[in-house]
Amino acid sequence: MTTTVRSTTLGLEASLIRPHLTSISQLPEVAAALEDLPTLSRKASTGVVDSLRRAGDIFASFSKGGPEHLAILALLAEVQQTISLDYNGARQTVEHLRQCIFDATTSSSAVRIEVSLALAKILWMQGDFASCFQHTQALKDDDNTTSDSPEEDLPMHAAAIENAHVLSTLMHEGPTAARTAALSLDMVGLPAPAQAAQCLNLGVVEALWGLSNTNCEGDVTCSTQFDTAKQTWKQGLDLLLSADESVNTPLRYALEGRLQSNLAYSVLQYAGRNETQISTASQHARDALKALEHIRSDDVTLPDEGWIRALTLVAQCYHRAGHAVIAEGLLQSALDEAHPVTETTAPLILERRAAYQAYAALCKDWEKRQGDADRFLAQNQKMTSELKGGWKDATEVHSSLWFWTPTKFLS
Repeated sequence: MTTTVRSTTLGLEASLIRPHLTSISQLPEVAAALEDLPTLSRKASTGVVDSLRRAGDIFASFSKGGPEHLAILALLAEVQQTISLDYNGARQTVEHLRQCIFDATTSSSAVRIEVSLALAKILWMQGDFASCFQHTQALKDDDNTTSDSPEEDLPMHAAAIENAHVLSTLMHEGPTAARTAALSLDMVGLPAPAQAAQCLNLGVVEALWGLSNTNCEGDVTCSTQFDTAKQTWKQGLDLLLSADESVNTPLRYALEGRLQSNLAYSVLQYAGRNETQISTASQHARDALKALEHIRSDDVTLPDEGWIRALTLVAQCYHRAGHAVIAEGLLQSALDEAHPVTETTAPLILERRAAYQAYAALCKDWEKRQGDADRFLAQNQKMTSELKGGWKDATEVHSSLWFWTPTKFLS
């Protein structure tokens, strides 16, 4: 069975969970939980969470803060964050884990940074961007956390801290401040996928900065808003496509899908009915689908990130080219992919909201379909009401942002 790539994972598996799987699996509660995880739905996750909490209490009674106790806390937080979507619960668990880690004199700087980034990521997914910004700023400035000079010894961790700070700055203070914060990003020495992830996020910052600082008065004027963003996204794409075959991993395809989708999106913003521009956007959107097809999950309990958006972009290209029936079929397929809102993250809600917006635009151009257009616009507004915290102010392009963790590229 294929496992889809989750950008929501906390990045604790490699350092805290995997090394101790054998020992923690000796407990029946943990063994059963691990067996259920691959196909676990949000609704069914309550039992697993309860089992892991009991296991945590058992290991804490023998050795609080010991490796098995920490492994259970990390596993519990991952389930709460990724499957249960219980961000408050995950936050409490990681704060407990972080306290245990920082109380242990033997914990490494790498693990301390990874746990601190996990907490920042939970705040990010919650839409608590003010707290996320404060946390990443403190992490960036904390001499104790970075005492082992991550710039020299832990370049991936240093880059992850900078990336987290740029993203939290973008969502809390806006694209101008994020653009300034991004000046400290250093991609030298990072593997191609990590550099591509940086380009993905930097391109979004540039696109949002361009949109907020340019008066768009027509297709030609609009095109300049995305020039730097497109160059940055193309740079990331070139890094992935020019890397050796060993980089052809699920992570690579997930990044390629997002980069191609953003390129399609940027062209469509000013393409109008220009056949050449529509063809260019269509190629990018199709390439996004092709990349994401490599990591389509057989597990229907969780949605595939990026798939709804890529389908929507292909549909918009057909709409612009005058093929309304094909466009409608693709949009129906995109929305058929949608899981209940209670089982999806903010970025996935943004994808679905964009699909409803595109469907409404299609129906508006279709004779006697204004009623359908109004219905889809109402669905679009309903999606907005489902967004929590600062995500309510986000746009389609925000859905492609990747709050990545260092072990994503090290393991």
